[in-house]
Amino acid sequence: MTSPATAPIGQDRRRFGTGVALMLTASLAWGLVGPLAKTLYEVGWTPAAVIVLRTGGAALILLIPALLSLRGRWRSLIANWPIVLAYGLIAVAACQSVMFMALERLAVGTTMLIMYTAPVFIVLALWVINRRRPATTVLIGSALTLAGLPLALNLTDFGRIDPVGIVLAIGAMVALAGYFLVSERPTPGLPQVVLICAGLIIGGLTVGLMALTGLLPWSIGFSTVTVAGITGVPWYVPAAVLVVFATVGAYLLSLRGITLVGARAAAFLALCDVIASLGFAWLLLGETPAPIQGAGGVLILAGILLVQWRRTQAPPPIVEREPA
Repeated sequence: MTSPATAPIGQDRRRFGTGVALMLTASLAWGLVGPLAKTLYEVGWTPAAVIVLRTGGAALILLIPALLSLRGRWRSLIANWPIVLAYGLIAVAACQSVMFMALERLAVGTTMLIMYTAPVFIVLALWVINRRRPATTVLIGSALTLAGLPLALNLTDFGRIDPVGIVLAIGAMVALAGYFLVSERPTPGLPQVVLICAGLIIGGLTVGLMALTGLLPWSIGFSTVTVAGITGVPWYVPAAVLVVFATVGAYLLSLRGITLVGARAAAFLALCDVIASLGFAWLLLGETPAPIQGAGGVLILAGILLVQWRRTQAPPPIVEREPA
């Protein structure tokens, strides 16, 4: 029989273990986004169409739990409208638009590795703005990441470099940095599931309007697709997985996982998203990186790990926030 003194420790370990399992499952879900999007591209879908499908479908599924979580407290939603609007425009519309357009031109692994250098970009941008030198650990991590980028892009093979795709991936990195900064802002009284649902609606409507006005190309296709070498797969199979598991499931698993492991551990576990993307790109699309790209990816991940480790050492500000 467990003594009262040791019971809380055992419970904390179980909670942490459960949280890690949820975060890793969420990483698998996030990792499917790029490969599934590229699968739909092959049968005529444009990035704008995939974004509207993903955000619209996920918003419809999350609408009921969001309303139940809000419980009629519309004032909290109205009071936090600047953050909700920024979340929808930056985290959903901007981030997804440039990311999905980059995926049209670059391999999934290359796009994700560039995009997830966002923490390093934040560090360097704050260094320039505040004129305060970061810690040595952060500088080492930033240097490793910057050294790994040319290798991950395989700059030795000039004929296969897509400059537009690289620019779009860098734009996705900047948008992801903006997403991180927006997500750190407190939203008193507003459950996280409401913020996500509202952001998906705003982002999806924004991208849809841009497509209607001709700013973004729009087309969809309904023929069968090839997934992991299996031909004749109906298009709605990857579309359903993209909406249900890679979006709704990813968000809900992440939310619950973060509450169990804490923000610090979650920052490290989020790096598994990149590894999952690389794995699914190889499994579903046959995208195998060259050895030099693999070495660059290792340097980038090591650098981001150092930067994230240092950023999580400082105690975060205490913010009263209602759990989702």
